[in-house]
Amino acid sequence: MESRIVYLIWPIFLIRILLSLQNLKKRNILTVDNFKQIMKMKKVVFALCTLVVFFSCSKDDQSGESNDVSYGTFTDTRDGHVYKTVKIGNQTWMAENLAYIYQSDNSESSLDPCFYVYNYSGTDLEIAKSKSNYLTYGVLYNYIAAQRVVPDGWHLPTINEWNALGNSLGGLEIAGGKMKTTLGWTSPNLKATNSSGFSALPGGVLFFPTSQGIGIQAEWWSSSSSSTPDYMTSKYLLYDNEGLMNSTHPTKHGLSVRCVKD
Repeated sequence: MESRIVYLIWPIFLIRILLSLQNLKKRNILTVDNFKQIMKMKKVVFALCTLVVFFSCSKDDQSGESNDVSYGTFTDTRDGHVYKTVKIGNQTWMAENLAYIYQSDNSESSLDPCFYVYNYSGTDLEIAKSKSNYLTYGVLYNYIAAQRVVPDGWHLPTINEWNALGNSLGGLEIAGGKMKTTLGWTSPNLKATNSSGFSALPGGVLFFPTSQGIGIQAEWWSSSSSSTPDYMTSKYLLYDNEGLMNSTHPTKHGLSVRCVKD
């Protein structure tokens, strides 16, 4: 978009110069022969402007990036939390991490739902919800909890749905930069523009009892299983990479959740 603006502005300055020269001719400062040459140049400038705009637009169209983005909100009736949503291509995503929580855990499990707030190891729910990490990054869920907390009308995305998101942003190799916020990440926050509106923040992960990766990593559960027993697939972003990448985790680990609309 910025390149189009540049290409459109510079011809305006050239045209203004030509018009100024035309005014000089009227004041008999320019000769007739010189003025004829200037008018021929004016036609050339117009032709060049047309070509530049055409090729700049064609370049943008061939980038593979989806420009079909619209925004909205969703209210979770269970707790009244209002989430930002974003439509990217044909999918509607939550534009922030899920924050629904009804208990705070200080133990791990692959069988029972567990809810964690980064760097808080207590079980007091109100204290957990008052933490800045909860308010900024939402909740880290083990996989069982992630399956159960998704609100009605939404679901935990499959790995194919994550891939479709990445492809709609120009490909998995560059989609991450378009998903990351420009603030809140450790430098260099490579290629971060948040042009998709996905607004990914680096909420880290929990390998009980250790929380790690805040500021440098965002990672979300997928509903697709891994070839390794008791592992599930996930997608993650890093501060020093512009890709949307694959990983797997034991179901007892704590990851963020992003929901996609049914």
